[in-house]
Amino acid sequence: MSSANGSGNLVTTYLLKHDSTVAIIESVAREPEVTPEQWATANGIKFREAVEEIRKIGPLVLCPASTTQKKDVHFVANEM
Repeated sequence: MSSANGSGNLVTTYLLKHDSTVAIIESVAREPEVTPEQWATANGIKFREAVEEIRKIGPLVLCPASTTQKKDVHFVANEM
């Protein structure tokens, strides 16, 4: 999954398990990559801390779409 983050994108890669009903965060990266100088700034430190918190997220159970949801919307719960 990719989302805008400042002048780049935050790219989170998930590994699907258990018949694609559970997603585990495999990696979190920024594109373009952050330089060592950028990591050393206050914003770089905050970003690195945020990435570390994201990596601590446990398995995500993917819930099937129900008839009451909007088309193509799937909810994710952080419990197993």
